[in-house]
Amino acid sequence: MDGAGARSVVDMRTVLAVPGVAVLLLLLAPTGAAGAWRWPVEGEVVREFAVGADRFAPGQHRGINVAAPVGTPVRAACGGRVRFAGPVADNGRTVSVVCGEHVATYLHLESIAVRRGQPVPPGTRLGTVGRTGRPGRGPAHLHLGARELSSGRYVDPRDLLAPSTSPPPVLAGPRTAPRLRPTPLGPAPRAAPSPRGAPAPVGAPVPAVVPRGAPVPGPLTAPAHPGPATSFTDPLAATSPPGRALPLAAWAGLALLAAGLPVGALVRVRRRRQEERAHGGCRCADGSLRPELARSIRGHARA
Repeated sequence: MDGAGARSVVDMRTVLAVPGVAVLLLLLAPTGAAGAWRWPVEGEVVREFAVGADRFAPGQHRGINVAAPVGTPVRAACGGRVRFAGPVADNGRTVSVVCGEHVATYLHLESIAVRRGQPVPPGTRLGTVGRTGRPGRGPAHLHLGARELSSGRYVDPRDLLAPSTSPPPVLAGPRTAPRLRPTPLGPAPRAAPSPRGAPAPVGAPVPAVVPRGAPVPGPLTAPAHPGPATSFTDPLAATSPPGRALPLAAWAGLALLAAGLPVGALVRVRRRRQEERAHGGCRCADGSLRPELARSIRGHARA
């Protein structure tokens, strides 16, 4: 191969190598400058970064929570290489990407779309928002964390994220329900008149039917000046109609009954005397009644 051919081959290799080197430098370039990261999901920040002097003390929050529905795609906030992709205890499905001097961490993912060692440019789909692990109460969200690669110190991801084009995220605080104003009520509807001949409603008083010609009873009124207490009256006299005495036939019957008692006794005495005369005496020598007379008297007494 002559000198001209060798130079053309070298030039061609140089042309092909320049784009690859440029892409490699882009992936490995430091991206820790403020405003260099992009938002992995769009949503409001429902919990802010809160880390004190002791980063492992309980009750701290080593990142921010960005609310988003479950299944929302999660994009790489910075370009770099995947350091870890898999489940981590309370953090659920996790992806860590080394971006220059920092490590970006995405927690509680529903699914993971990358693998360890894979290079990812900014905006690469890493997975989807989920509720794996122990995300805590509240809406579904993505936990985005950031820490320094050399020291492991956690930093606020807001210091690395670019200003969001969506409405500025706000902290989620206690929300009060809107007050409901009472609706004014109109006048009560009037009852429709009952058609003629319709049955009376249940429980309505039924007017009493008064026969024609009968006196109409008036209202009961108490006497204005009550008199003294009256004496006891015979209940029979009170219930008997006034002005009516016993009939004449009743008096005649009572008189005959009273007269019949002595008349019967006189008839029996007279009949006994007649029998004594007929038998020639009623007593024996000792003064007792004769047997035949005694039997006759007993027979009449039975009759």
